[in-house]
Amino acid sequence: MRSILALLVASTLLTGLPTSPRTQDDQDSKPPLSKSDRAAARKIEKRMQGAWKLVEMHLIAEQAHVTSGLEMQQIGYALVHDGYLSLEFHMRLIDKEDQDYGQSVVSGLHRFELDAIGSMETTTVIATRTRRDGSLEFEHPGTQRKYTVEFQGEKMTLTRDDGHQLGFERMGVERRRHFDIYGRQMSEDDEDGVGTGKEEGGSGSERKRE
Repeated sequence: MRSILALLVASTLLTGLPTSPRTQDDQDSKPPLSKSDRAAARKIEKRMQGAWKLVEMHLIAEQAHVTSGLEMQQIGYALVHDGYLSLEFHMRLIDKEDQDYGQSVVSGLHRFELDAIGSMETTTVIATRTRRDGSLEFEHPGTQRKYTVEFQGEKMTLTRDDGHQLGFERMGVERRRHFDIYGRQMSEDDEDGVGTGKEEGGSGSERKRE
C-alpha cells in the first residue's frame, strides 16, 4: 500500500504524462504570436505573478479509483515570476482510521509560455519526484507539459491536458495586528496614539505644570 502514494504522485503532479525534452525544431515550428496575442498573453502572465497556495486537487478517473477509501492530504505552493513557475507539494494518504500509507514530495522549477487564451506550455528546468520505493529521482530537463490557466477572483486553476486540475488561491499579505500596552488590539486610527505615549498630553509627553 505504501507504494500507492509514490505511484499516484508521480502520475498526478507534473510528472505523469509521456513527455520529451524540447528541441530547437519544436521551438521553430511554433508560429509567432501576433501583437495583440502577445499583449493578451502578457496580461494573463501578469495576473499569475506572485505566491499561491494549493486549495483543491481533482484527480482524473483512474487516479480517483486508486484512492477509493483513502483520503489524500496535501500542502502545496506555487510561485510565479517572470516566466517561471516554481511548485512544491507535500502529500500523504490516510485511511478512515488515520493510518498513514506514506508521504511524498514533488518539487520543481519550470519555464512557461502562454498564448492569448491561457493555454500554457511548461518546460522543466529542474524537478524531482518520489519513486515507488520512496527514493527520489530527477526529471529530465526540458520535459514539457500543457495546461489551461483560468481565473475566478483570487483563485487560479491549472488544468492539465489529461483533465487533472490544481486549484490555487492567492496568498495575500496580511496586515500585522498591533496591540497597546494593555493587550488591547489597536485600530489604524489608534496606532499612533493609544498606550504608546505618543498621544498629545499622554504619559510620555506630559506638560510641565506651571
